[in-house]
Amino acid sequence: MKRLFVHALLDGRDVPSTSALEYIDRIEAVLAEISATGAIAAIASGGGRMVVTMDRYEADWAMVERGWKLHVHGEGRPFETARQAVETFRAERRVDDQNLPGFVIARGGAPIGPIVDGDSVVCFNFRGDRAIEISRAFEDDGLTAFDRGRRPDVLYAGMMQYDGDTHVPKRFLVAPPAIDRTMGLYLARAGVTQLAISETQKYGHVTYFWNGNRSGKIDDRLETYVEIPSDRVTFDERPWMKAAEITDRLLVELASGRHRFARVNYANGDMVGHTGNFDATRIAVEVIDLQLTRLAAELDRLGGILLITADHGNRAGPPGRDLAHHRRPRQRRRDVPARQGRRGPARQRERKTCGKDEPHPQPRAVHHSRPPPWGPLRDRPAAGRRRRHRQRHRHLHGAPRVRAARGLCAVALAIPLREP
Repeated sequence: MKRLFVHALLDGRDVPSTSALEYIDRIEAVLAEISATGAIAAIASGGGRMVVTMDRYEADWAMVERGWKLHVHGEGRPFETARQAVETFRAERRVDDQNLPGFVIARGGAPIGPIVDGDSVVCFNFRGDRAIEISRAFEDDGLTAFDRGRRPDVLYAGMMQYDGDTHVPKRFLVAPPAIDRTMGLYLARAGVTQLAISETQKYGHVTYFWNGNRSGKIDDRLETYVEIPSDRVTFDERPWMKAAEITDRLLVELASGRHRFARVNYANGDMVGHTGNFDATRIAVEVIDLQLTRLAAELDRLGGILLITADHGNRAGPPGRDLAHHRRPRQRRRDVPARQGRRGPARQRERKTCGKDEPHPQPRAVHHSRPPPWGPLRDRPAAGRRRRHRQRHRHLHGAPRVRAARGLCAVALAIPLREP
């Protein structure tokens, strides 16, 4: 290998918000070792993941276009090093890593590593939603979402195949996981009519991810998918997002009697929470509370069940702030050194998985329009030998308020109990 260039998409979202330089320094050290062998190895371009390249669900193809111009054409603000780019943008704009503008590494006024004919390109993102569009930009002959200009003839591969239905990308390094027996498939085979609804930012979560990384419907006769277009703004500027519009449409759909099962994803907590703006996040959670109150009232009228849960609970306690009902994470004892590994000291990062030892357990609540025949839900041992802790279930007789919306991403499921 004579040439190796890294096009760095900086996170600052599921890791500490200003940790990019740690990763840049580490990879620059590895690239320096490769360069010492006589090869050319360097970071060639980059930017924040919420600004360039990594759009999802076709919410904003302009993000992909900006990334394409950086990575392929070498068009962007030039810097001598990636560190210089990050430090300059932070000083100028006071932004975290996910919102860093795009940059190009240049020498002598020319970009050092634009993607050209004959290159091999590997996308190292393992998750599909934010890798599909840039993969299509390299592979799809008929793409019209933006003007690609010069399209290099490359050998493109993804970490995995991000969409098995459309075979994007055609080449991949690791076979994608086979996800079967999904709830959507189970309900479809049982003949249950289903509704999936969200705004663009989470639409794929109630469709693509829900169906086991399948891009299409399982049964067109039984399923209805509704997408409410998201605003193209920074989420802390409008923390209410499209929650009200989602609920408006959801209430209409439920009242129609066409759906026995509905799933909805309110994006506010997750998308606003990741901005790090505490006041905006508080508004986002309050907005979800209001929409769940509206939804619970309609389910009371229909005689249904409302199950509220979330994928993680970090919005209950942003850094340095603690809300009711939650404890701050336990601090490591000062006399206990950090765990060492082959890759150096362990680094703290935001964890999305919630287990029995997590400081913020997954919130979950059940709202029922009338007492269930089996009586109120109460604490009971969770099934399975590997789960040693007890899973709490709550039966809420009133409108689900703050308790129901602690998590970053509140998901509500409605199941009418009787035939319409």
